[in-house]
Amino acid sequence: MIRNPIMIAMVLALAASLTLGHGLASTYEPRVQDPLSAQVLMPADEYLGTPADCGLSYEPVRFPSLSGSQLTGWLLDRPGTDRVVMICMGNTGNMSYMVEHARLLSDAAFDVFLFDYQGFGKSGGVASVSSLLPDALSAFDYLVDVQKRAPAEIGVLGISLGSVLALAVGANRQPGAVAVEDVFLPSKHVARLKKSMTDRISRMVIAGVERLVLPKVDPLVTAAKMKCPLFLLHGEYDWLLPPGASIEVSAIRTAPTRVWFMEDCGHSPDSLQIDNREFAAQLRSFFEGALSGQPLSDPKVTFQVTAGEPAETSTVEFVVMSGKRRPVEVALTDGRQFEFVRVWSADGEVRGSVALGFVPTHAFAVSHCHVIEAGDSWQSDLSAVSRSRKSLAEFARFTAPATPKLKRIDREGSMHFVLEFDGARWPEAREYLQGLREIDPWIEPEFAKSLANLALGLEPANEAVEAEIAEAVLARIPSDPARYFAVGNATISVGFYSTIVAEVVYRHAKRRLVAGDVPATKTLLGVYLSILPKGASAYVKRPDIDAVTTRTVLP
Repeated sequence: MIRNPIMIAMVLALAASLTLGHGLASTYEPRVQDPLSAQVLMPADEYLGTPADCGLSYEPVRFPSLSGSQLTGWLLDRPGTDRVVMICMGNTGNMSYMVEHARLLSDAAFDVFLFDYQGFGKSGGVASVSSLLPDALSAFDYLVDVQKRAPAEIGVLGISLGSVLALAVGANRQPGAVAVEDVFLPSKHVARLKKSMTDRISRMVIAGVERLVLPKVDPLVTAAKMKCPLFLLHGEYDWLLPPGASIEVSAIRTAPTRVWFMEDCGHSPDSLQIDNREFAAQLRSFFEGALSGQPLSDPKVTFQVTAGEPAETSTVEFVVMSGKRRPVEVALTDGRQFEFVRVWSADGEVRGSVALGFVPTHAFAVSHCHVIEAGDSWQSDLSAVSRSRKSLAEFARFTAPATPKLKRIDREGSMHFVLEFDGARWPEAREYLQGLREIDPWIEPEFAKSLANLALGLEPANEAVEAEIAEAVLARIPSDPARYFAVGNATISVGFYSTIVAEVVYRHAKRRLVAGDVPATKTLLGVYLSILPKGASAYVKRPDIDAVTTRTVLP
């Protein structure tokens, strides 16, 4: 459950790590040490909040890093447990961006340890790819040496960039459990960066990293050395760090390993919305079992492929083996494409068959926690957030024209394109929108953007329809746009800022002025300025608003 979602948004769900080459909408001036680090690390000094903002008690701590700097951390102590999960974040921001993951784990009755890498947040030093692993190892050592936690009672969660660090900590310190979301093979990414960084200093830095750093954090080496249970999570539509890396890592493991490819999900932070209830439950189930010394009891799946015609098609016969009845999701994949089959396992074997448009090379099975039974199959029991996100996608599909045609919008030196929208379809679209189940406050502002595109896609003769859509847009703009955020597949935007929505609001302000409603006009112009992206050209400035009268002519 998201508590006070708009207020806590930036503190919480920014949580999801961002990864190589991915940053926030705002601009950072990274405290970095070398050209390579400047390409992949984007630290932020200021915290977006603390765990206290979502009702979590915590203790600020400081500890030395093996790299020589003083690091900062937050220890969230949950009474009644000695089990703790340490979080290795991604490459952007600081530990305040991981508070939502901390909340999920704290709600699951774990202590949680967040920390900042060198050069991130309030930690000393400058950010460098060479100091990341020493920092992560130092955080683990702090839990053992100062907090007196037994390694077997420590879990490590790594997200994106933090995934390779979590695996390296697992190999070097042998904790009780390790879970990683969106793992990748850093040597491949460094090789790509190497092609674009051609100056002498950059090449020297990269050569040093390839020789001294990459061998220590290679997941194909560290995951094999880890003896504890490992949980690999990856979105099927992760365009930034493709899921094939999780398949490669799982293949070299001899110790217990669970693999969950998340259907309809992209790169983190997408997992915080696509099926956030199941995401939280899967993390809780894994760490609860692994840190209690229980063996993984995942269902097993075998499969046989019969090639079809044409050659890229196939028929797959699969067998799910489980010791009890439970909902099981089978992921069939060739490393790029996925097919998900949902069955109820039994005390024995369950057989199934599916025709595919590709030839799978791997199959993975994982049991789910939050489901609704549907005969021999089941569907996910989604939270309000996830249902709302799904409804948003459905509304976009419903309102899309049968024959897409772009309409160009030119305003104040900027140019935008929207899909044309037939005003005659608005009553149908309005009825569809009203028929949706209750929309979660976290997602509702995204409907404002979708509606704004409809308004601007109208022909000029549809003034009355545009006014009605504008009212629907206004009802969905957050009261404090600066505190809103949106997440997606490897994307995050901080603040509700949209040129398209601002244009719709401004046009509506002009309509209200023509109607002689000066107070409404002033209010709408204030909203217009509050959601206009920084640096965008504005029709009016804030001092102009107070001077508006019935005789004012807005540009």
